[in-house]
Amino acid sequence: MDCPHANLLLLFHRPGRPSDLAPADAAALDAHLAACPACAATLAARTAQDAAVGAAMNAVPVPVDLPDRLKSNLASQLRWAWRRAAVKYALAASLLVAAYGAFVAYTRPVLDLAALADHQDRLWQAPGLTTADWLTEHRLTDALPEAFDLRLATFAGRRDLQGVPTLALRLDANGRQTAWVYFLRPADHNLREIATGQYTSNVAVRVYRDLPGGWTVVVAYTGNHFNAFLRGPGSDA
Repeated sequence: MDCPHANLLLLFHRPGRPSDLAPADAAALDAHLAACPACAATLAARTAQDAAVGAAMNAVPVPVDLPDRLKSNLASQLRWAWRRAAVKYALAASLLVAAYGAFVAYTRPVLDLAALADHQDRLWQAPGLTTADWLTEHRLTDALPEAFDLRLATFAGRRDLQGVPTLALRLDANGRQTAWVYFLRPADHNLREIATGQYTSNVAVRVYRDLPGGWTVVVAYTGNHFNAFLRGPGSDA
């Protein structure tokens, strides 16, 4: 080993400390230092310089409260980092919500007031025919459990039934008697445990199961006479 090579290896070697050199390089360097006074003197000078720097560092007075100050500063920095992260994520979430709201608003169908007015006008002028067309459109004609008088219909569409938009008819008879006829699919509600009927002093509910098309029909009506909502003898409505 020559001196330039030894001086290069001395950058990674100090006596009495873990060496970064490979064992073979460390052994070759030790052998060279034992035979080369100049390189040995260089090592001694660097070792003395390291000792002087270490002594100077150790002589610097350390404030008694330095550990507490460092911990306090670190905690403050962490709180600030968490606060910045929280603000960033809150902003991102608000932007995401706003974007979703804009997407939903853009993709919703436009309310067609003309079609709504036309449907209600036809229902008012010819309730029986208009309701029959609605039943046919939704394949409900064979699902009617009774011979309802469709001329009494004042509504044909979807109505909320305990949180589920449900196909429904409304029939009004004799001024104050009303019947709501709901057409339910098995997936709309859990129908396994419901009874076939329910009654209060003012309202009666009838349940018709296993109708054509897999429908279940629930009729909630007011008044004492269910027949008020049915076609009379000889009626073709």
